[in-house]
Amino acid sequence: MWPMLAVAGPSLGDGDVGSFVDADGRKTVWSIEKGSPRLDGESTGWGTGPPVGGGSAPVAVLTSRSTASSGEAVTVASRGRPDTAPSGRTPQASPPETHGTDCPTGRPST
Repeated sequence: MWPMLAVAGPSLGDGDVGSFVDADGRKTVWSIEKGSPRLDGESTGWGTGPPVGGGSAPVAVLTSRSTASSGEAVTVASRGRPDTAPSGRTPQASPPETHGTDCPTGRPST
């Protein structure tokens, strides 16, 4: 997902864009800083990029039932962003990071 966020980062603008939450409720935040994705404030190894349109240029986010994994991460990251128009079908909603974990209810995730 980090390569996709690195490409989208300059269009997303700086700030928190998403997070993982583990079974104990601990949150790990993804953010963009100077166009580069970060995990809990630490670099994910990608360089910086100048913001596109000051990080507020209009963006269309196109999804389909085939949108999965890093495409879903970019979809999540674009939510709440000003001048962003989502379009298409609901994504697959099963990023690989969630596979193999149990929900707090005891039911396995899919």
